[in-house]
Amino acid sequence: MIYECTDCEHCANFNGGFRVFCLHPGLIPQAVCDYHPVGNGDAYECGEFDDFNSSHCFTWEQLTEAESYSIKKYDEVTYEGIREWCLKYLKEQGPK
Repeated sequence: MIYECTDCEHCANFNGGFRVFCLHPGLIPQAVCDYHPVGNGDAYECGEFDDFNSSHCFTWEQLTEAESYSIKKYDEVTYEGIREWCLKYLKEQGPK
């Protein structure tokens, strides 16, 4: 079953919403696939999505960095690796 996600605070996205990852500490990183709208599309279909107006919005180039991080750590691109990269990046940036 796919549920409606209403927690934008933990929604990280790359390239303006085309790749979405859940940063919620209580959910697995791929949990985003269990929720609308991402479970059936991308963040552009979410009424709460405000592209590039969040600290959790990353560029396509940053996705490449995150994937490289994941490959180095897990030998493949994983949801866990992408999430770890996101959280590391956000921590390095500090509070906004």
